[in-house]
Amino acid sequence: MTCCRGTHLESAPQPSSQKQQHFHVQRYKSNANSTNPNMTNQPTNDPPPGVKMTPKGKAVFAKLENSAKRALHPSTKYDYSVVNAIAAVHVENSRILNQVGYFALDGATITYSSEDLGSHNGSQGSSENSSAKPRVRGFSNLASHEASVQLDSSSPTATPREETGKTELSLTAGSVSPNSAGHRFTSTLQLAFGQHLLSKKPSPSTSTSGLHVTSGNYVHELTLVLDKAEEAWRSDVEQDSIEHDDVRWLVTRVATEFINCANKDVESIAEVVLLGSVLDPKICHRVVSSLIGQLESEGLSDIYILQGLMQLLQEALPGSIIGDDLVRILRVLQEQLTKTYKALGDTEHAASERIYQFSTIVCRVIDAMMEGDIRDLNRAEDHKPLLDLLVEVKGSPDPYLRFQASYAWQALQYAGDDEPPLHAILRIGGGVAMAALSVDSVYKFDSENLFKALDILAQAAGQAFDVVKAGVEGEQPLRKGGDGAMDSLSKGFQSGSKRVWYPALQAARMCVRDGRLADFEQVIYEAPCRCESEFQWGICQLLGEIAMDPIWAIENRQQAVDLLGKLYRSDNEWITDPGAKKVILGILRHLSINTEQTIQDRAGILLQYLTTSSTSNLPRAYPLTVRMSHPLASPLLDKALKDLAMEYELRRMMTRCSEEHCQTVYIPPQAKTNLLAADKESSPLMDKVEEFLISNRQVFLVLGDSGAGKSTFNRHLERVLWKAYKPGDRIPLFISLPSLKNPETDLITEHLKNYDFSEAAMQELKRDRQFILICDGYDEARLSINLHSTNMFNRSQQWKVKMIISCRSIYLSQNYREQFQPQPIDRYSPATPHLFQEAAIVPFSSSQIEDYVEQFVQETKVHELSDSRSVWSSVRYMEMLKAIPNLMELVKNPFLLTLSLEALPDLAKDSPDFTKLKLTRLSIYDAFTCQWAHVGKVRLISMPLEAEEEKVLDGLIEDGFSQAVIDFLKNLAASIFQEQDGSSSVDYIQRRHSSSWKNKFFGIEPESTFLRQSSPLVRVGTRYSFIHHSLLEYFYSRHIFDAETPLDIARHPLSQRNLVNEPSILQFLAEYVHYDPTFKQKLIQVIELSKANSQAGQAAANAITILVKAGIHFNGVDLQGIKIPGADLSDGQFDSAQLQGADLRNTNLRNIWLRQADLSNAQMADVDFGELPYLQENSAIASGSWDDTVCLWDAQTVAPGPILGGHTNIVTSVAYSPSGQQIATGSFDKTVRLWNSQINASSTLTNGHTSMVTSVAYSPCGQQIASGSRDNTMRLWDTQTGAPGIILNGHTKAVTSVVFSPSGLQIASGSWDHTVRLWDAQTGVPGAILSGHSDIVTSVVYSPSGQQIASGSCDLTIRLWSAQTGAPGAILSGHTKFVSSMAFAPSGLQIASGSTDRTVRLWNLQSSAHSTILNHPRAVTSVVYSPCGQQIASGSYDKTVRLWDLNTGSPGVILEGHTDIVTSVVFSPSGQYIASGSRDSMVRLWDKSSGQCLAVVEDFQGEITSIAWNSNLNGTYIATGCRDRSVRMWLVKKDGEHFLVHLHWSSTHDYLALSRSIMHNVEGLSEMNVHLVEQRGAVCKPLDL
Repeated sequence: MTCCRGTHLESAPQPSSQKQQHFHVQRYKSNANSTNPNMTNQPTNDPPPGVKMTPKGKAVFAKLENSAKRALHPSTKYDYSVVNAIAAVHVENSRILNQVGYFALDGATITYSSEDLGSHNGSQGSSENSSAKPRVRGFSNLASHEASVQLDSSSPTATPREETGKTELSLTAGSVSPNSAGHRFTSTLQLAFGQHLLSKKPSPSTSTSGLHVTSGNYVHELTLVLDKAEEAWRSDVEQDSIEHDDVRWLVTRVATEFINCANKDVESIAEVVLLGSVLDPKICHRVVSSLIGQLESEGLSDIYILQGLMQLLQEALPGSIIGDDLVRILRVLQEQLTKTYKALGDTEHAASERIYQFSTIVCRVIDAMMEGDIRDLNRAEDHKPLLDLLVEVKGSPDPYLRFQASYAWQALQYAGDDEPPLHAILRIGGGVAMAALSVDSVYKFDSENLFKALDILAQAAGQAFDVVKAGVEGEQPLRKGGDGAMDSLSKGFQSGSKRVWYPALQAARMCVRDGRLADFEQVIYEAPCRCESEFQWGICQLLGEIAMDPIWAIENRQQAVDLLGKLYRSDNEWITDPGAKKVILGILRHLSINTEQTIQDRAGILLQYLTTSSTSNLPRAYPLTVRMSHPLASPLLDKALKDLAMEYELRRMMTRCSEEHCQTVYIPPQAKTNLLAADKESSPLMDKVEEFLISNRQVFLVLGDSGAGKSTFNRHLERVLWKAYKPGDRIPLFISLPSLKNPETDLITEHLKNYDFSEAAMQELKRDRQFILICDGYDEARLSINLHSTNMFNRSQQWKVKMIISCRSIYLSQNYREQFQPQPIDRYSPATPHLFQEAAIVPFSSSQIEDYVEQFVQETKVHELSDSRSVWSSVRYMEMLKAIPNLMELVKNPFLLTLSLEALPDLAKDSPDFTKLKLTRLSIYDAFTCQWAHVGKVRLISMPLEAEEEKVLDGLIEDGFSQAVIDFLKNLAASIFQEQDGSSSVDYIQRRHSSSWKNKFFGIEPESTFLRQSSPLVRVGTRYSFIHHSLLEYFYSRHIFDAETPLDIARHPLSQRNLVNEPSILQFLAEYVHYDPTFKQKLIQVIELSKANSQAGQAAANAITILVKAGIHFNGVDLQGIKIPGADLSDGQFDSAQLQGADLRNTNLRNIWLRQADLSNAQMADVDFGELPYLQENSAIASGSWDDTVCLWDAQTVAPGPILGGHTNIVTSVAYSPSGQQIATGSFDKTVRLWNSQINASSTLTNGHTSMVTSVAYSPCGQQIASGSRDNTMRLWDTQTGAPGIILNGHTKAVTSVVFSPSGLQIASGSWDHTVRLWDAQTGVPGAILSGHSDIVTSVVYSPSGQQIASGSCDLTIRLWSAQTGAPGAILSGHTKFVSSMAFAPSGLQIASGSTDRTVRLWNLQSSAHSTILNHPRAVTSVVYSPCGQQIASGSYDKTVRLWDLNTGSPGVILEGHTDIVTSVVFSPSGQYIASGSRDSMVRLWDKSSGQCLAVVEDFQGEITSIAWNSNLNGTYIATGCRDRSVRMWLVKKDGEHFLVHLHWSSTHDYLALSRSIMHNVEGLSEMNVHLVEQRGAVCKPLDL
């Protein structure tokens, strides 16, 4: 017989006379040769013939006998309280006990296959074999109905397979393309079967094995047998994971469409019910919940909701239905059942179809609760009221209704409202019964274990007395919900309570549901309770349901009808209850009226045969529940298929994207939360993006330098999102913004059109789907608008998106967030900063560089570029990167790292000594280009070419192939900027663009083809672009760099466009200024040309902008009459510059240094100072700072902008090199910087210290620098390259002072650890440890001869030490507070020390005694000897500098003028002048003889921390370090009787400096700007005000 789709067994004809008319199974036999035994059904304790009572049965009887004896003769007072209950248990279970010993299934083996199974055709009177195909759990709703269902796009049905006599659900895989699985399904029934096939593991199609059950271990094997077409389809789909996922997605999508339906009609419910057995439990739960919600809201107005729920309860996979679902259903049903039943009255046949359906589904709901071990019914609100109602319904005159009520009532006994009584009894029994059985096996009745479960139940009843008695005697009352142990026992086993027929029917129903009809037959004939009327009624009802159900094969349904007739006639294995006979007749009557013609005929004939009376005396038709009819259409599937078609389009786009962009080397970038955060606070960028994607934020901005890896990350993110993508998820779109023509309003539409999406498809996506937009290259697209706002994203009826936008940080304005943050819909809506997030990519760490190199050497492309040379190992690469000075700092940029790795092998051939190789960003780009061109040349030489092509190639090689490639790329870059305004992608189609400028570069001529193929270009479809945008900018910069100044300045590349808005190009050109001095001179010539040539204005504006960005200073330069409208002079230094008559219109003057500059008669319309004048307030603003000061400020409205360069924290130490050509500075930012003293060029930034740098010192030869730090170490550095040298470890606390010996062979260091340590300056070997101080050592100094060391300390002493041996010398005591400053006299015979005890003490080293005490009114901060050694200058908290004559010891001139603490004092090299720095943010120059203040240097933004004075051939200079993080060099000139101090250069400044600048008769300066410049100290008399 055939019962289910997807499985079949071959059968062979057998004589009808040898078979009975029922489902046949080879049951247990007492010996191998016996035939099927006839088993008596008389209620007797004697076992049937051929069956012996097992030891287990005997044991049960023994326990029952013992319990009965104790009940009849109680031995304690507690026994009397349980006698009646125990007796009730025995009486109630007597029928079970009579049957317990009949079966010994522990050792039985039941095996059957197709040869053992047969059926009887009652109408023909002969038997035919049919395959008993076991139905797999949850597959019943997929069984065939009359005709096959094919998974074929041509027809939803197919004809039966006539040659085998079977009706099968089949598919025709050969007619369906394996790449279009979703289009195979024309009905949801097909879809359900397809998903079922994919979820099972079938045997080969040639197998004929059936179901094998071994009851000893209760293990069964279900074998799904497929025909060739089914197996082919299944194999095709399983080989393609995408198609496999599509089928699963379709199932889920149909269910989701149903859930989203507002009103669920009968067709949609019928459609989704078909999927019940293949739905994911979570999705199925949502379907059930949605149905329950409609059920609750509509109050059972539509009965089909009940039908759908009932089928889902029967079909759903485990875990799909939760207790709360069932309780909700039950509550609605209880309410409706109560109302309906009360309305019936007492009419015997008044039961309507509706109340029967209510009661039936109540039974199924409680069955589901029982099976799922769900006990969520509230006793007071649910359980007891329902029980009472069922008791009332059990009294109905309608016998059919009475049975349903009895069934539901019995089910409630087992489901219970709380812990089941038997569980409670067994738990209290202290393990008496638990050791022998599992409680779960009792209440989770598996169909194979039915009889064993009933056996266990009977044994447990026999143990009840002992269990309860033990609980009572131990005074451990069992209480659940207020019931004691006796109550629990009585409730569970008293007469009329739990009956065994219910679990037996449950097992029978499971067999039917699982398609195991042979097992179902076994339950019918062998269940111990088979003679009970309720069991018989239930079995008959199940048979009627099989006969009614179109999902069963017609043969099975006919067999069910025949079996009803057999049971009616009561053969030897079944004694039919009279009431059950009426039920059979009622069922047959129903079948003869309400089914297909075949079943009607069969049921009618049988009904006529079984009855002799007229039909008027027949019982009324039994109201069988009917499965929902299969829907005629599948609208939910149609919608899902439409969505799946869209998924194919999306997948096609995904495939194209993956083919277009191949990425092999990838290192996950780290990012910080914003640009101002510290790099050390970074975390994985992917983590931040994932956090964004699950948040409610809408825009994520990714910032970073050029080449930081933004595009690489974006591409990787797209791949990750596509890999994790499931149909229906947010759609990831990588969008290259420069490739779009109109991203402002058609961002998504234009992108999708590039992938051939139709207008209808785009409208559907816009309406139904959500996107993750990965917008790359915001800056490259030259955008300045808010894409989120202009595209109206996330507004009503607009695209629903989350945006990830990347942009180079160099392109950002001060208020850049306005360009990206979602804007309010209107001015009345609140701001939306909570919808915005940003992150800034930080440079690679050393470990990331190593990881990148490891991946790089494995890349195939590397081997292609290596040409004939061997590929370097990762170890070799890392050795090179670390050996070349400053290269590791450069390659923290990922793109520069890539270029470097590709270029290094060729560079190594030309420079065998890596330590002398100095690479810059420009040299890396140059080397990379040459390498790329060389590889291209080699490839072309190896290619077969035509004669004409060979001639062209030979000419290129002869003229210099690499240079030809470079010229080609320069011209291409220039054309892109001229023709496309710098938009990097070039779209070229030969037939369209053969006459355009593009043809010169992308045409088919051999020369352009060869050069293009040897260039770092990439082609995607018809679009060409550089492999990285920075290469476009590099070649355009090189185009400008190589250009000669023509006679017609308008033709110069600098005249072609304003470069102010091209910061990356300006950066390249600024590097060229230092790369080639002649380029700097060319730019200066252009500026000079503008004085006389009005056409040179654009070129001059670009030229001066480049020079300013290169750090070239115009301090004191004659710039009178220059024309530079639109130039960017921000952060430029024009101290004392002559700018009279200059054209400065529209120039950017933010943070410019114009101190003492003359701008008389200049044109200054629309200049931008970047600030507004502040308001004059009557009160001041007080600010507190970590430096223990409180400062008062005039109320201002503009805060300082970001730091543009130099140190990022307080400068602690400044030192001149012995030659005066270099300055070293240390800072709290943990770095040491080396500066060219003549220009503002931080030649080297040395990183290594892990805490703030406290001291720097040059070696006497100037080749080394020593730095001390709070990280407890000293480090040595090469002054030429900045390369790190030896690390001196030994101090256990912060290093405070570092000094070289005069010979340069030794270093001394002082520390917070109270020691001075000596070190060999060449080897770093530690020398003596000078111990003796009892507090922090604040300063260390060598004597001029180098023989002695002096150290000052917070222990109030100065100690002398032998520099050779470290032996301690004199201890100079006398100060009463810590020593703040100390200096040796030039003669080496005296030491001067300053202290916070307000004194300067002079110590005679020959007598080791202080000879003089010099007093200040307040603490002394600094002491210094004059070069001749005759004077001392000391600075103090008293705001003065005091001079002392060492010959007389008398005080000299007091230098007054500072308004705050004097922090630093220094003599000029000649000894004639003194410079002092103060906390008042000023440096003053003094004449030491007269005490006159010669000059005041202002415009500092913090305390002066250090001063150094140096004279060389170029002039006299003062270097200053300041808390505003700046290092500045000042040129000191004497102009007659006056001293002029001009700024020579400054490392950085972040404010506007206009003090004493002259702006007489300037044109166009706005009134607002007039107020501003006057507030900043300028003398302004504008012409038009």
